Amino acid sequence: RSGTSTSGVVNLTLRGKPNLSYTGTYLANSGTFDSPVITIGPLPVGNEFSFTPTIIGANPTLLSSGFPAEKCITFSTVTGKISGNFSCITSETSSQVTVTNDIGSKIYSVKFVPNSKPSVANLGVSGTLLFQNIVTGTYTYNDAQTELGSTFAWYICPTALGTCSAITSASSKTYTIQASDVGKYLKFQVTPKDNFGLVGDAVLSSAVLVQNRAPSITSVSITNVGNIYAGDTLNSSTSGYSDPENTPSGTFVYNWFRCSTQSSCDTTPSGTSSTYVTSTSDGGKIIKLQVSPVDNLGAVGTAVVTTIFLNNPILFTFSGIKSNLSASSLVGWTKCLSESYNSGSTLTSTLKSNCSKNKILYSCRLASDPSNLILAAYGDRASVFNTSTATGNTTVVNNGVGWYYSDSLSIGFAPAAEAVSRNSCDTNDTSQGSLRICWHTSNNNLSSGWRCGGNTGAGDLYVREVFHAD
Repeated sequence: RSGTSTSGVVNLTLRGKPNLSYTGTYLANSGTFDSPVITIGPLPVGNEFSFTPTIIGANPTLLSSGFPAEKCITFSTVTGKISGNFSCITSETSSQVTVTNDIGSKIYSVKFVPNSKPSVANLGVSGTLLFQNIVTGTYTYNDAQTELGSTFAWYICPTALGTCSAITSASSKTYTIQASDVGKYLKFQVTPKDNFGLVGDAVLSSAVLVQNRAPSITSVSITNVGNIYAGDTLNSSTSGYSDPENTPSGTFVYNWFRCSTQSSCDTTPSGTSSTYVTSTSDGGKIIKLQVSPVDNLGAVGTAVVTTIFLNNPILFTFSGIKSNLSASSLVGWTKCLSESYNSGSTLTSTLKSNCSKNKILYSCRLASDPSNLILAAYGDRASVFNTSTATGNTTVVNNGVGWYYSDSLSIGFAPAAEAVSRNSCDTNDTSQGSLRICWHTSNNNLSSGWRCGGNTGAGDLYVREVFHAD
């Protein structure tokens, strides 16, 4: 200390070691005499900086150390000003400033702390992942600085691990799910940025599946009406397709089951297409059709069921002329005439009255083998009993067979494209004689004979049988 005295008054000036103190925006610690640490930062990248101190104390001298030029930091020993560019400071740098006067000196530590890049973690997507819903990207921001200006993006992916495509104009933290996203995978991306403008690395969330809710249908029906015969095709129809995401329909799943009761069905479906070809095994059974709606992305809805009862038996049908047909296969046919070829007592009117249904089948067999029909063919009643063929060698073709009928000449059939030679029975043996049946008639009566395929002049060894069905 020093002092002067005037008129008994002593003026004292207290003197001590100099004190250095900085002020500025990026100062974490400005420095005091009692806390000689000056911390500058975290520093925004790319900006110029300059800090001028306040120095308390007389006649200070400033010295510095640890301000290497490669760090782009300069120190003025005249003013104590520290300046540079933040981009040059990539790691924490420590320097010293020594302030000296005639009383003593004080050493201050100057620390430069760079601004580290911000980061994000724990990315996710919050909300129900359904068409038209709004979902929100979530994340944790990690940085000493305040978040400002982070950017967002959304990506759509065909599979969880597939190549993803950025969704145009999806640049906010929320996203409205589109119909085209259904069944695909969604990812949320954040590129963090702090209030100093430092941008961190972009990070993508894990893929999340946009749910595809199952479609539905309101009804299923089997569209066939009338009599159904073995070999006939059952057709199906569905209505009321609806999908929560408006996804178009795909290929439905069809299962046809044969059931003895409504609740007792075969475990294995007997058909898996939209149509079903019946067989004699279906006679007297309930046929259950189960249809599951499917959208074109593969979502399967709840099955809808309908049933149809098939009369017992289902009619066995075929076209053309059958050779060596098992008599047991004539499911649904009723025998209305059976007599030896030697018989001649049945009236043609009795034949027609006894065989009164809409379909008429002619057959012949050996008397010794009732299980095997040597020949068999059938047609519509109107064709089989068509009297326009009463004379001459004309036939009426029906169901792939040429028919002729006369109460006083002959009745029978031949292959559809073949000529007949009625004299009075068909004696044509030159072309497919083995596929012809002919029975003599006379005065409205079935006479004895004549041919069962290639066996002409047939007698007691052969039986003629007629069946009818609706």
